[in-house]
Amino acid sequence: MASGQGHDETRRQGPGADEPTRPQLRSPSTPKPRQSAKYALERELGRGGMGVVHLARDLQLNRPVALKVLTDPLADDGEMRARFEREARAAARLNHPNIATIYEFGDQDRQCYIAMEYVPGRTLREVLSAEPVQSIPHIIELAVQIAEALAAAHAAGLVHRDLKPQNVMLTPEGRVKVLDFGVASVLEVERDRWPATTAETLTRLTQAHNLVGTPAYMAPEQVRGEPVDARADIFSLGVVLYELLAGRRPFEAQNMADLLSSILRDAPRPLGELRSDVPRELERVVTRCLEKDRSQRFSAATELLSALKAAGSAAAAPGAGREPPSVAVLPFANLSPDPENEFFAEGIAEEIINALCRVEALRVASRTSAFAYKGRNEDVRAIGRQLGVGCIVEGSVRKAGSRLRITAQLIDVASGYHLWSERYDREMADVFAIQDEIALSITQALRVVLSDREQRALAKPPTADVRAYELYLKGRQYAHDYKRRGWEFARGLFREAAAIDPSYVQAQAGIAECCALLYRIGVDPQANLAEAERCSRRAKDLAPDSAEAHVSRGMVLHLLGDEDGARQEFETAITLDPRLHSAWFQYGEACHEWGDLERAAELFKRAAQVRPEDYQAPIQLALIYRALGRRAESLEYNRLGLELIRKHLSVNPEYGRAICCGAVAWARVGDHQQALQWIERAAAIDPDEPHVIYDAACIHAVLGDTERALHYLERVIDSGWGYRGWIETDPDLAPLRDDPRFVALLARIPSA
Repeated sequence: MASGQGHDETRRQGPGADEPTRPQLRSPSTPKPRQSAKYALERELGRGGMGVVHLARDLQLNRPVALKVLTDPLADDGEMRARFEREARAAARLNHPNIATIYEFGDQDRQCYIAMEYVPGRTLREVLSAEPVQSIPHIIELAVQIAEALAAAHAAGLVHRDLKPQNVMLTPEGRVKVLDFGVASVLEVERDRWPATTAETLTRLTQAHNLVGTPAYMAPEQVRGEPVDARADIFSLGVVLYELLAGRRPFEAQNMADLLSSILRDAPRPLGELRSDVPRELERVVTRCLEKDRSQRFSAATELLSALKAAGSAAAAPGAGREPPSVAVLPFANLSPDPENEFFAEGIAEEIINALCRVEALRVASRTSAFAYKGRNEDVRAIGRQLGVGCIVEGSVRKAGSRLRITAQLIDVASGYHLWSERYDREMADVFAIQDEIALSITQALRVVLSDREQRALAKPPTADVRAYELYLKGRQYAHDYKRRGWEFARGLFREAAAIDPSYVQAQAGIAECCALLYRIGVDPQANLAEAERCSRRAKDLAPDSAEAHVSRGMVLHLLGDEDGARQEFETAITLDPRLHSAWFQYGEACHEWGDLERAAELFKRAAQVRPEDYQAPIQLALIYRALGRRAESLEYNRLGLELIRKHLSVNPEYGRAICCGAVAWARVGDHQQALQWIERAAAIDPDEPHVIYDAACIHAVLGDTERALHYLERVIDSGWGYRGWIETDPDLAPLRDDPRFVALLARIPSA
């Protein structure tokens, strides 16, 4: 309880299911407010088992504060007092827009108090009482803000333990403020004194004065008196979400014992039965939050946050219920006299793709799919239909000295008419502003409403130096080749860009990713890993809010063997940009290598949803399902991957990576002839590329040709392949694992 929020509950007598019960050391005495040289008390806001909350004025800073004065019994208990002070000081370090700030812990004449942010508005309980039916988009908006608060607190090592509508404040501007971080957690001191057995604990729990937290919102492990972690807060948020959606709690009973029993044993009634407009994906999110087994819940608030955003994007977007607007950006034509400027024209188009991908209410075709149409003289309406989008963006770039001319037009696929077009004649230094204007014009033409965060993302220039930008764009084109030579060229160009502008985050992250990929295939492993570590750390330090920086850092920490650190980086990247395909995909690859196959499957599924036309995520998902023994699903995703690969190769028949993935998929579905033909086709294009040789080993292993599989595996290891973890966990190589020659080959690769 803080700043007047939740004090309505303290007017009741006795511990009901909807109010917290506090451990009482003895009968509480009401603390008398004593005047302070620092605070002037104005009025009482509320009172509860732990003390009284006053509206006060900070006389030094002349600002309103909520002043919580603790009861004398609590202040007199040395252990509780010390723990409470530690928690308050820890919570005071939290600085997040969705968390009510703790300013100070004080002690005057043996009377403890906490000064905290005064938040005007209504509690979520008061909002629900006045307006029991809330819209789906509004509920999701509230849940996202609460989850963001939990993610920030959990990252700082704090668990709320008493999340409920009374502890969630809604300001007049619509901002959520979560209250009482650290205050609720101190009550766990009492729980630590309880017996460990479930029967004894339940007996104590039914005694009002020993129950820690608010019963109706407690996780099963809290009910059992077990130690809790962040997943208890996720359960409590699930209860709050259920109540917001259904107008009732998931667990209800006539008395305390039955309520606690229901939390431990009963499955909530499906939300769809109580409210017909609840999106299926949102219902799945709530159901997972409310899992009895905490290992089945979201593992972190950041993961829940990503799921909420994914589930709510369609409901929150204008025109919910209809397909979201969709667009593909084709490579811009190079009209410059110098053909070397082709990379710049393509880079401009790719940057527009990346900008549009940050808009949640817009579906954007991937660069790989759109750029496959480079140089093809096809009607844009036919291209749009093949890509499955409603609109096409095409344009041209003419660069002469310091002058730049860019034209762009947005074309409706159904009618062929122009929805918008513009020509920009500017100086090169204006290139970033031009890209922003094009992206904004496209969203306006498609009637997409941008959030403040999306507008800021579109308007943020990557670097102030145009020379560095040109080098970066050129490097990006090489990096997309997905082969050793391309990564080496890209790394060199990114290095040049970073030398010109050392604060260029994307260049630093690009160096790190290229070095990590080169390390995996055994190219100068020690030097590349060291450079990857240095540049990924630099990128993250430069821009803690850059999802790309966190992905590069996650990749490197994974290679360094720091699983916990890598997970945190990937989760942060997903939270910052849920539309970033590489965050889901790279995290999925890491989880596969760690043996966390269920999580890997979830991540590859999300990667496929973010970029539905991409073939790599379904192929990887098929691999995971095969390892899990789910043969039917593995076959289904292999076939989906092959369908997408054939579609891609129909417009870009020489792309080796797609051919390799297709060859492996043919082997998995049992078509030996196609598998061998395709891998031979890939080898003809890139005969010495490590990925091609490795995939040849996988194909022959799947087809049962052990000798050929070991031959190709030995060849790729001798070339310097350093990705030991993948070989150890790749289900395609499972038929080789009992062969002593496989064990001997694996021993040649040094551990990370």
